[in-house]
Amino acid sequence: MVIYSQEPTALQATVGESVVMLDPQTFSFYSLNPVARRIWDLLGERSLEEDQIVAVLVDEFEVQPDECAAAVDEFLQTAMAKGLVICE
Repeated sequence: MVIYSQEPTALQATVGESVVMLDPQTFSFYSLNPVARRIWDLLGERSLEEDQIVAVLVDEFEVQPDECAAAVDEFLQTAMAKGLVICE
């Protein structure tokens, strides 16, 4: 079982309805779309398994479970590579 959470040192700011993030290692900035922002918010509330994130998003957005799972996996892998998300 893999549990994901926000990297505690990741820097973020809310700008309007967007979230802008800073990778503290490379000083790169990222802007999150609404779905990515929701994933980020969920990981800020508590640590979650990937399936738990997918279940919330399928309930809140009009998306098929398999399409959602692929998008969540892509977000998590990218965010981990950028040092913004950690897993246990």
